[in-house]
Amino acid sequence: MKTICVQLQSDLLPEISALPIVDILEEMVSSCPEVWKITFTVESNSECDNFNFVTSNVKNLWKKIDAVLGLTSEPRSAISQGIIVVCEGEYGWDDYLLLHHFNDQEKTDRFTS
Repeated sequence: MKTICVQLQSDLLPEISALPIVDILEEMVSSCPEVWKITFTVESNSECDNFNFVTSNVKNLWKKIDAVLGLTSEPRSAISQGIIVVCEGEYGWDDYLLLHHFNDQEKTDRFTS
């Protein structure tokens, strides 16, 4: 099992509430048998909300997250400008993968086929 974390940078998207995003992600998860657990946390000292998904298939779940939030498709969704997505690598968080970053200058990782 691996964890994918979708981090909403609410300071970058002040007009967007986390609640509709929670609804979108919960609806997506309801059709994902590979998701074992979902948690939602708000960092007390920062402007970010974390959506954590424990899954048996990170590659498939990433495709679904990307599709429902419109992170990498063109034109990119407005929400993509305030989201970071990371997942555990082979050695947990020590070699995590950066799947999406709101800053296009950040180098993102891709899954191998």
